[in-house]
Amino acid sequence: MKIKRYEKKDYKIIEKWVNQIDWEPLDERLIPPTAFIAYNDKDVPVAFGSCYLGEGCSFSRLGPFLAEQEAPKKLIMKSFLMLFDKIKNEVVESGRDVIYYATTNKFMLKCAEMSGMVQAEREATAMVMSINGKVDVEFFEAYEE
Repeated sequence: MKIKRYEKKDYKIIEKWVNQIDWEPLDERLIPPTAFIAYNDKDVPVAFGSCYLGEGCSFSRLGPFLAEQEAPKKLIMKSFLMLFDKIKNEVVESGRDVIYYATTNKFMLKCAEMSGMVQAEREATAMVMSINGKVDVEFFEAYEE
């Protein structure tokens, strides 16, 4: 398996995976530069992970993680763990000290825990606002489910 940095030409892959899980479309402008795709040994994309690096602070926040829904769960888990590790290395190299992640998905919680993350909040409500109306916030509502 290998990890490659996400490129704009990869958006069709992300779009397919979002559609597989009936999420609202992910606006391409919301994909940060710290985004990667995991490929299996046959160079077929399996999973995607991303991280937003805070400007002028030591904070980072994991973004969407997506996978090919027809891939075996063990392969998805392995891919997510590799993506978590790659993102952690990028965060360290950027000089940031904290990675924050919010999800209610049990599979993703297990991946995060296996990657060394600890639960920081027991009950939380995610809030979102589109400042200029250019981004459809429906995606975020689906993302937290």
